[in-house]
This record gives sequence, structure tokens and C-alpha cells, in this order.
Amino acid sequence: MNQLHFDQWTSLFAVAAVQGFFLTFLLFNNPKGNRLANKVLAQYIFLFSLMIVYFVAWWAGYHRFNIHINLITDTFLYLYGPLLFGYLYRLRDNRWPVYYRLNFIPFVLQVLINIPFYILNT
Repeated sequence: MNQLHFDQWTSLFAVAAVQGFFLTFLLFNNPKGNRLANKVLAQYIFLFSLMIVYFVAWWAGYHRFNIHINLITDTFLYLYGPLLFGYLYRLRDNRWPVYYRLNFIPFVLQVLINIPFYILNT
């Protein structure tokens, strides 16, 4: 029970995550269109791909070997809303909202709350 377990589903999701990382690379380096909106969308897809990698590691049993990955994605959940809002706003108005950075306060607070867990000795 102390070994990682990969099956066809975890492998399929791992391939999907790699495709997400590749799409992130393409969007981030795309010289055409709304470059800043593409970069925000690339960050959103990168975040989603990281979540998929986390779930693949969880299903494979990696969480038993490294407890620090258990809460890592909880903080990511607070980034989906601001990134999607910023992307859609940037597409519509081609500028940032006035108080856009305030949307990231819950993410920063969650990171600060989780710092004691992250610095635990395994």
C-alpha cells in the first residue's frame, strides 16, 4: 500500500493536464489579438491544469507520502473568480477595472491562514 497507483483514468487526466500546460504556453506566447486577455486566460488554464495534476497525484496516492500537497489547492479556489472576471472585463473594455486587485484579497488571506500548515515538518 506504500506505492503509487496509476490506472487508465489517472493517466487520462495526466494527459489532459499536459495539454492544458501546452495550451497555456501557446496562449501566453501568442503575439496576436488581445495579448493581456490571452495572458489572463493562460493563467486561468494553467491554474486548472495544476488542479488536475493535484487530483492525479491524490488518486495515485501521493498524498500519503507528502502531506503538504493536501491543502495546496484550497488556495487556488480563490483565484478562479478574479481571473475569469479579469479576463472577461479585459475582453469587453480592454482595460482593467479600477479595483481589480482587491479581488485577490481572499486568496492572500487564505495563503496567510495556511502558512502554519505549509511550514510543518514532515
